[in-house]
Amino acid sequence: MNNNEYSLLSLDLPNIDNFIDKDPLTVPPDASVQDVLTLINQVHSQANLPSYPIFTPDSTKVTQEQFSCVLIVQDLHLLGIFSMWDVMKLSIADIDLSQLKVVDVMTQPVITITQSQNHDMVMVMLVFCQYRVNYLPVVDDEGQLVGLITLKSVYEFLQWNHLRRINQKLDHNVLQNQEMQKFLTQAQENLTIQEKQHIVSEIDRTNVLLQKEMSERQRVTEAFQQSETLYRQLVESQTDVIVRTDLQGRLTFANTAACQTFGRSLDELLGQPIFEFFHPDDLPLTMENMRTLISPPYHLTVSEQRAVTVHGIRWLQWNVTAVTNEMGEVVETQGVGRDITERKQAEQKIREQASLLDITTDAILVRDLKGQILFWNKGAEQLYGWQADEAVGKNYKELFLKEILPQLETAYRQVIECGSWQGELQTITQSGKKITVETRWTLMLDEAGQIKSVLSVDTDITEKKQLQNQFIRSQRLDSLGTLASGIAHDLNNILTPILSSSQMLNLNFPHFDDKHKQMLNIIENNAKRASDMIRQILTFARGYNGRSIALQVEQLLLEIEQTLNNTFPKDIKINHKLSQNLWTILADPTQIHQVLMNLCVNARDAMPRGGTLSISAENLFIDENFVKMNLEAQVGPYVVITISDTGTGIPSVILERIFEPFFTTKDLGKGTGLGLSTVIGLVKNHGGFVNVLSEVGYGTQFQVYLPAVNDKIIQQTKKLELPNGNSELILIVDDETAILEITKTSLEDYNYRTLTASNGIEAISLYADNKAQISVVVMDMMMPSMDGLTAIRILQQLSPQVKIIGTSGVAADSQIAKTTDMNIHSFLRKPHTIDELIQAIHKALN
Repeated sequence: MNNNEYSLLSLDLPNIDNFIDKDPLTVPPDASVQDVLTLINQVHSQANLPSYPIFTPDSTKVTQEQFSCVLIVQDLHLLGIFSMWDVMKLSIADIDLSQLKVVDVMTQPVITITQSQNHDMVMVMLVFCQYRVNYLPVVDDEGQLVGLITLKSVYEFLQWNHLRRINQKLDHNVLQNQEMQKFLTQAQENLTIQEKQHIVSEIDRTNVLLQKEMSERQRVTEAFQQSETLYRQLVESQTDVIVRTDLQGRLTFANTAACQTFGRSLDELLGQPIFEFFHPDDLPLTMENMRTLISPPYHLTVSEQRAVTVHGIRWLQWNVTAVTNEMGEVVETQGVGRDITERKQAEQKIREQASLLDITTDAILVRDLKGQILFWNKGAEQLYGWQADEAVGKNYKELFLKEILPQLETAYRQVIECGSWQGELQTITQSGKKITVETRWTLMLDEAGQIKSVLSVDTDITEKKQLQNQFIRSQRLDSLGTLASGIAHDLNNILTPILSSSQMLNLNFPHFDDKHKQMLNIIENNAKRASDMIRQILTFARGYNGRSIALQVEQLLLEIEQTLNNTFPKDIKINHKLSQNLWTILADPTQIHQVLMNLCVNARDAMPRGGTLSISAENLFIDENFVKMNLEAQVGPYVVITISDTGTGIPSVILERIFEPFFTTKDLGKGTGLGLSTVIGLVKNHGGFVNVLSEVGYGTQFQVYLPAVNDKIIQQTKKLELPNGNSELILIVDDETAILEITKTSLEDYNYRTLTASNGIEAISLYADNKAQISVVVMDMMMPSMDGLTAIRILQQLSPQVKIIGTSGVAADSQIAKTTDMNIHSFLRKPHTIDELIQAIHKALN
């Protein structure tokens, strides 16, 4: 401070406490610039501030209306100051204020004065003039903010007498310092010369730098032009579509490939909305993608979209990226689209070809060399039970039983060695059912000729094999009959003289003692027994031409029942169930009596500890569907006589041989093995056939089918019209594919809709999904995975009102007895006719 300034301080003027603003505007350092400007505007709108001169950084004075500032304070300590001058500088620099904090743009360090120094008005004005500031914060000795002095507050407090005293003092000081003024003037001139020399030097240096900068800019411009040329050549050489759009979707750039794809010139494309080139169905997704691009990560891959061009619909696969400016704002979008129309057409062709594969009922599957399944058609789903999503990706070893794997492995080795293989395989379905398939395996090669997979085409021949087995068994029985007939003829020739001789000896030598007569009687009796056996053999072999008459089956069965009640053990209960108005058959009563008695005796022997023997008879008209399931049946009316027991049952291994002559499981001396062979011979001689159903531990059922011959019956049966359905939905549940297909076709012929399930689990799933639509459930009682009884209980839990018709091929009445308390509407024994099923469904619905 010089002497003049010190002399001014000796004047009696007010100190700073008189014009300090102790409540200035303050904000924390993390306040946004926008919030600070809002605060300043609020203060301006609430106060009418007069004009007053302010200092600017270029040392000029201006008059500013409503000029203000805020102080940036943290923990009462002053960090900086922010004024409207700072706002003007930021606006000139074109800086976006919306993202800035006040700490980023405040002025620092700040010129301050200390309250304890007791400054007066002159000192404060000197500070304002010396530092060219408009605001002067006041702090205490600890550096904490006390208040703010502004030029406005000084001018408002300044009075005329204050100015007069200051002016008088200044005039006095000027007279005393004229010599000093001369010295200062000379020094000022010297300083001006030095400053001009410095300015010239700076200009020269600036020129050099400017020349360098211009050269660098020229180089950058040429490099940019070269880069732009390379970029355009690269873009134009691309076969992919490359376009750019503004945020309104208008095209701002399109390469040659885009023009060719859309069939438009560049002038026709630029400025057009890109949305008009997209298929209407894809527009919602396109609009959503545009909205997604304006936020991170600013990139999007669109798998497939259709473009509408002058050439028709084209499929494009897009990669779209947002284009941002220096501030990180999205200004455009750029898309690169690859034309995948040919690929889509190829895929469509493959799908069409695959759909053809699904039409076939054969199972078609493809697996790689490791056995992993790659393809599984609808036919495979129907045949094996696994859906495509369950089978594809799994190894075939996971789907088939271990016991049949060696057979598959053998076929696999042969197809690798020879390129193809064809044969029969015993395989298994999802439900555990064993089936026989005729399969053709072929190697699939890649473009290099290397083995990549194996194609299998499987045809279910289970039913065909069963019919073949029936035919072979019938041929075997016929062969045995022919053999037995020849043996019987020779035996009769041998027995005839033996029997005749024994009888003649008894007549011609009456004096023989008792011992010799007894020996002759033994010879005669055994010869007669042998003759009876031979007669049975001949009956089996070629039938017995007995006397056939019109026979009422009901009366014959009642006589047999009476005989059984009188002769069989009391621990065997005899039941009968005879339908009313049984049809008439043309038969030999003696032979039919022999057939039924033979079956009843076998039933008795199967129940050594007692049980129930049931005899039933009913009318049955056999239709085409029934014939398909039984090789020996013919279309027409039959009377079905059923003999069933609750005995030990017959194992499946033995069941195949029970009709063979001399085959018996009884102890020596208790059976000849001709009983059942005679039964089947006599029944066939009457144009009928026999079905056997047995379950070990539950019993056996023999069904004797004898044709009814009354013409009136046949005519009445043909005229019988079964009731048609009203498009009711019927759920058919059976593990036999042939039965499912035949039943489904038959019901649909009678105007019913159908759903089919191959096991109880699938039936429950289908019923749960279609409970409201299903009217009747036709349920097989014996199935793998989940039997019919269990499935019925679960269905009744889902819907107590469910209508169920049970079917079973098991002979034992115990199977039917289990269903008596389950509210089953009807129970049909297999094989049943479509007539019986339609009537049962009609009865359940009505």
